[in-house]
Amino acid sequence: MVLTFSQLAKAVDATKEIKITEGSSDFGGRFAARVGSIVDEVLLIDSGDRPVAVNGDGVVQISRRVVVVDKDGALKLNAKAWRGNLDMNSEL
Repeated sequence: MVLTFSQLAKAVDATKEIKITEGSSDFGGRFAARVGSIVDEVLLIDSGDRPVAVNGDGVVQISRRVVVVDKDGALKLNAKAWRGNLDMNSEL
């Protein structure tokens, strides 16, 4: 395990949820968050070679629903999803 920390002058909590609104929920994925100018990502979920766990409402079950962000900064979410040999990447 690696522990990394950073000091934020005006920290606030950001709660996020990943929801599948259309299409199949049978896919693998890696979702991560990055805060403003901090280079390291916070891994939310990496399903590896297993399907992502999705509840009955289409919400992806992630390990961290809350991350700390700078009040005046940005939160970037990175998503990579795959089914078979198809890879899809996105930064939100």
